[in-house]
Amino acid sequence: MNANLSHHPDASPESNDSDTSPVDKTDHNHEDRPPHDSHEEVSVTVDGEVKYLKKGHYTLPEFKEAVHIAPDLEVDQVVDGIFHQLDDNAVLHIKGGEVFISHVKQGGSS
Repeated sequence: MNANLSHHPDASPESNDSDTSPVDKTDHNHEDRPPHDSHEEVSVTVDGEVKYLKKGHYTLPEFKEAVHIAPDLEVDQVVDGIFHQLDDNAVLHIKGGEVFISHVKQGGSS
């Protein structure tokens, strides 16, 4: 038993390692924040992924480029659970929190 007690003083240097963990937690908190200029950037959800971009007006092609959607895909905006297909000439007013879904163009009959 005394041998086990002698191991406890050896454990005290390990407690110094725990002093390092709050620093790691602090660094981790910075990773959760949006990129620099966060006061101008907002988050939107595109195909289930959170993307950050600046607030403002975007044409649909500009928006696709900003959030890395292929130019040949169609984009729907989801508002209150309803899908609204966006026209190629649409102008989006990004405020933050918007949800978008991209998909291949669907063929239509004339």
